[in-house]
Amino acid sequence: MVSIAIVSFAKFKKKQSRASMSAVMNYAMKTEKTLFEGERLVSGLNCSPETVYYEFINTKLLHGKDSGRMYYHMVQSFPKGEDVPPKIAHEMAVRLAEHFKDYEVLICTHTDRDHIHSHFIINSVAFDSGRKFHISTPEIEPIRQLNDRLCMEYGFEICQPKSKYDRTKSMSVSEYHAAAKGESWKMRLMNTIDECMKHAASKDEFIELMEFEGYGVKWTDTRKSITYTTPKGMKCRDDRLHETKYLKERMELELRIRQEIITGRTQTEKQISSTITATDSRSLSSDTGETGQSVLQSEPHLGGDRGFTESAESIAAAEPQPQNADEQPADTGRLGEIEQEPVTDTADLITGWEEEREAFFSAQTEITANRMDSLALDTHQLVTLGSDIIRLGRSVESLSQPVPVRDSTTQKVVREHKKGVGQKQDDHSGYDFEMKM
Repeated sequence: MVSIAIVSFAKFKKKQSRASMSAVMNYAMKTEKTLFEGERLVSGLNCSPETVYYEFINTKLLHGKDSGRMYYHMVQSFPKGEDVPPKIAHEMAVRLAEHFKDYEVLICTHTDRDHIHSHFIINSVAFDSGRKFHISTPEIEPIRQLNDRLCMEYGFEICQPKSKYDRTKSMSVSEYHAAAKGESWKMRLMNTIDECMKHAASKDEFIELMEFEGYGVKWTDTRKSITYTTPKGMKCRDDRLHETKYLKERMELELRIRQEIITGRTQTEKQISSTITATDSRSLSSDTGETGQSVLQSEPHLGGDRGFTESAESIAAAEPQPQNADEQPADTGRLGEIEQEPVTDTADLITGWEEEREAFFSAQTEITANRMDSLALDTHQLVTLGSDIIRLGRSVESLSQPVPVRDSTTQKVVREHKKGVGQKQDDHSGYDFEMKM
């Protein structure tokens, strides 16, 4: 007997990268795949979906295990045609993920296919103990048993396998024509490649995203073609997919263009960052004048007070000047704007992946903005943090002060007991004595 939902682990290579893990997470959380009735079916166990990538990495760095396998991928899938409410399926997935209570888990339920299924991205390192996650056949069985119990609890029947003699099934007109041409699985393969190319920046990321969808990819330098293997074992070369954009050389060119664009943007960001740093340094030096001076004094004035005799004319002469009237100084008014640099020798090449390339960079911009917003501290948090630091500094300062020493000159003066009329110095009549036997 089998459950209506099937649990399985995807086979991935043992060595993974941060970039591929980020690509898989972003792909699994796509809005168009997880949206149902205006709600995204995305949750996190021991983590937040908005910062899940950083939380995975921080856990690995904390325990010194930032290498090898970065994550595990599990899928809970319902059969095609089963009437499973997506929200119920996601609720079941969240409860199933509690089996991995010591690890961070990203849970995403996809509704864009003809069968409801949930993806689990599991951190390979436990957030508390630092224990590495390992899965084997004996360890999968408890997960499947929990899955069966959840199906029964939510009212899904435990189904008997179909009889081997029950093979007849009505076929729609569209299915008939697709089966007659033998291209239905090819169309699914092509659509999957298109989707993965919207999120891949390199060959490794593309292969990992395809494996995420259950497809095998054999893409090596020694082979002329790329060979795909469908989840049902069908094999297909790139030259059998009817369009030239699927050819190996076209896809390699497209990914090379993306890398050059990313490199150009990174260099531009570094240049802007260094310019801003230099500007801030100059501003800082001008805002920290000598004692008794105004902090708003200009740099030449401060330099003169420190003994430098270089005049303003000599400083101006040292700066580069335009050689003619037509040559103007570089415009630095757009310092905060990052422009996309043209790709050398490839800007005019047509690969057929231009639409997917635009979607890729649009998604990257949106992801970066969302992550920056989620990690930013508001003003109240900054003020509170500053107050805590000041209190901590004062506490440390108080601890560093010497403890006062009490001696004969600092002892507390004990007042003499007031004597009554006629009472002598050694008379103890003012005290009560109790005798004990």
